[in-house]
Amino acid sequence: MKKILIIISLFTILLSSTPNVDFTLLDYFDGEYFAYSNVPLSKDYVSLGSCYMNLGEVDGKIIGESMIIQNCELASVIEELDAEIIMVEVLTDGTNVLYCHTDLIARHIKLDNKDVNLQIAQNYEYTVIGWPLILGSF
Repeated sequence: MKKILIIISLFTILLSSTPNVDFTLLDYFDGEYFAYSNVPLSKDYVSLGSCYMNLGEVDGKIIGESMIIQNCELASVIEELDAEIIMVEVLTDGTNVLYCHTDLIARHIKLDNKDVNLQIAQNYEYTVIGWPLILGSF
């Protein structure tokens, strides 16, 4: 009985430490959607280093998403995802890149000792949103 309780306790700890993968940009925005998984599911996947990309839904463990949105305002994205802006870059081509944090996404990376789990890039044509970062191009 003691072994069963230990196993149940370990299983509960593992479940509670698993990153939140219930978040999806599809619940918030419409656009061209990309999902990134660390498990290749078919020959149609394109390798991006340690992850794989496919248009549409991914049946494996999603490690990130990005979405290209037309006619989108940065302020509305920040408000919709209840995000805090951590850092802003303005690239030479006029693209604004925001590094943000939202409590909607459990997993994060460190940037200047601050938690970042959302990246938004906007140029004159479209906006790209990605978590934890934009893993494709913008």
